[in-house]
Amino acid sequence: MKKLYEENDVKAIADAIRTKNGSTSRYKVSEMSAAINNIEAGTEAEVYEFDQRRTEVANFIDNVTYSPSDYTVSSIPNYVTSTSSNRPNGVTINLKTAGALTIIDGYTGNTMKQAVTAGNITIYNCAPGATSKFILTNSSGNVVQIGLIKPTGACRMIYLPNVDNVRDIGGWACDGGTVKYGKLFRGGALQESINNVEEIHLTNEGKTIGVDFLNILKEIDLRFGSDLNGRTVSTFGKSVDLYHVDMSWNDLNYQKTSGNIKAIFDPLFDWVIAGKPTYFHCSAGADRTGVVALLCEAILGVSQSDMDKEYELTSFYSGVSTDALARRRNETAWTREIAILNAYSGDTFRDKVVNYMVGCGLSIDKINAYRVAMIDGAPETLTADISTYAVTKTLSEVTSDDDLSSIAQYQSFAAKIIPTKDKVISSIKVTMGSVDITDAVFKGNKTLLRRKVTNNLTNCTNTKVRIYALDGEAYVAEIKPEIGYSISSVTITMGGTDVSNYYTEGSIVIPEVTGDIVITAMAISQAPTYTNQLINSKDLNGGVLGKQWLKQNQRMSGSLGFVDNTGTNITGLIPVAHEQIIRMKFTGSSDVGSYAMRPYTTEYTGCADNAYIPFSQLSTSTAVIELLSGSVATGYLEFKIKNANNTKNMAYVVFQLLESDINNVIITVDEEIS
Repeated sequence: MKKLYEENDVKAIADAIRTKNGSTSRYKVSEMSAAINNIEAGTEAEVYEFDQRRTEVANFIDNVTYSPSDYTVSSIPNYVTSTSSNRPNGVTINLKTAGALTIIDGYTGNTMKQAVTAGNITIYNCAPGATSKFILTNSSGNVVQIGLIKPTGACRMIYLPNVDNVRDIGGWACDGGTVKYGKLFRGGALQESINNVEEIHLTNEGKTIGVDFLNILKEIDLRFGSDLNGRTVSTFGKSVDLYHVDMSWNDLNYQKTSGNIKAIFDPLFDWVIAGKPTYFHCSAGADRTGVVALLCEAILGVSQSDMDKEYELTSFYSGVSTDALARRRNETAWTREIAILNAYSGDTFRDKVVNYMVGCGLSIDKINAYRVAMIDGAPETLTADISTYAVTKTLSEVTSDDDLSSIAQYQSFAAKIIPTKDKVISSIKVTMGSVDITDAVFKGNKTLLRRKVTNNLTNCTNTKVRIYALDGEAYVAEIKPEIGYSISSVTITMGGTDVSNYYTEGSIVIPEVTGDIVITAMAISQAPTYTNQLINSKDLNGGVLGKQWLKQNQRMSGSLGFVDNTGTNITGLIPVAHEQIIRMKFTGSSDVGSYAMRPYTTEYTGCADNAYIPFSQLSTSTAVIELLSGSVATGYLEFKIKNANNTKNMAYVVFQLLESDINNVIITVDEEIS
């Protein structure tokens, strides 16, 4: 029996229903009549086309092109007329009746539903260049109003109520196409602690937008750990995972050596590849956030001109009235990062950034997978300017669980060494480039064949904290007296035999361990030839404080004075004048960001509105501090404080240190530390 209809005819009817009611549903033949009946007579699709960028933003993006060879100019001050213009335009629709409004994004397919009343409503955040839909149903479930929303203007600004400076990094031209929308979002803090009081910026409407319409699944918080105030759950809600990396400040050299780049981008790339939209932010969504966005965009092949403009878009939120507010491409905060990246090898800026990222420990395979996931188009497969090194294993009665014979430069290598049955490992040696790195990389215990190291120490310490030595290998350690003491006697026995001859001027070097080691050392007090000015320190009222902390577990914070910060402590007010030589000795640290000083007047008030000077400014060329010698890493500094705006009327100075015991700190004025 011949059918009275063809399959293509049925599909055409279903398409007509979807066009009429704005849905994306698939219909069985038996469901089509009900779907048609649910569309009220006279319901025609309304069409709204508009540029979702504010006029001044559109003019800036469309009319400015920067040269990557000239970072002396910035055009952003010519376009910023309103500090709220970083928020997008929406489309205002007059709803015919109360009911349920469904908005479907034409690019991502994400859907947001909300109860509405009759009257005007503004719809934001639909992806540009795609046709989105809205559907209004009444209390009976009938479709009474539908519309097509067609935003233009590729740079997608995001409206997130009460949260500043939010945008999708999609839409920019890049390698083989454009950057996809809906993958990565950048912006300001969703929640912050002000004077130890939690203030939540994100509204319930904003949570719905973020979770439902933007489909955000991950949040990366780049602020100081103290800024989270112990928070472990995303402000978006439990459906979004919170991930924190203390980015401290922008400097990409520091971010590489600290491991922050790998800590941020390894999971971020994994999430993009897995299709998990991510929101990353600092406080204002400007500087630390801007650097992360720069790296995200550069390896996709976005032009430097567009990346510069994307960074400067923050000025439409912050303004350009002062240097502190403006984000200009020709200022140090940006040009320093561009210069750091340009120092890497590569024919293009993209290639230089790829080599930087690989140098931070990101694999080129993951970078290429990220590019495929982020680019609407056909990106080329990149290679990195890295070497390949051989992995050679010389094993006897042991096996390795890693069968690699070569490994790419900068990539991690891990292997588990397992002795064969009834055997124990007698020795392990790991070399890289002929350098013995065993102590640095070997983790675990070598079962048996360990010799006990006993320390009987008075007023001194053994720098070798390990309490055993490996049989047959060398044992090297250093005996250090406590501050104010000097070594008076050292005796060493090994297997009960005196081997004190292995000690010379503070160093113990035993070429081959053959038995248990006992180290007995004594240091006696030694009168210093200097005055530790900590004994003369004062409190903020001018009272004698002496050798104790003025503030514990606090840090300096500009006009706020001092705020809580675990680990950093602050000395009392130490008398000092301009051009006097200050010498400091303390426990060295690679965390230079935890060290700072603040000058005070004779009235015990901070100079220049409580401004403080971070030790990262220690330089032979700064107008405020003249570094004569030393570094934070070595724990010794020698410098002068000059007469400048933020040290005017200086009579005292306090120091912020990453130091738990004030007895480990010496500060002198015009005296050598012997």
